[in-house]
Amino acid sequence: MRILLYIFYIVLFFYTLSLVGRVILGTWVRRRQHEFNEERQRYTRAARDKARRSEGRVTIRDTRTERKRVEENVGEYVDYEEITETEMKEGGTR
Repeated sequence: MRILLYIFYIVLFFYTLSLVGRVILGTWVRRRQHEFNEERQRYTRAARDKARRSEGRVTIRDTRTERKRVEENVGEYVDYEEITETEMKEGGTR
């Protein structure tokens, strides 16, 4: 008789756990859906506002940053010009 009572309590425990789990899981899913819908509406609204605001206008933004190829503390930059052997025989000047 006692074993049947334990089995009854175990079944009752898992049944109660499943009911509570459904309520908690349902609440969590509804909250996540609500957050997702708000995010989607916010994104849609921002895209719509941007489309209205920029219609008919062209805006160009230059995001490149100019960087020097050689750092300032490296020294002086010298531009070399290639000369051929015949130019050297002629005196090296043009």
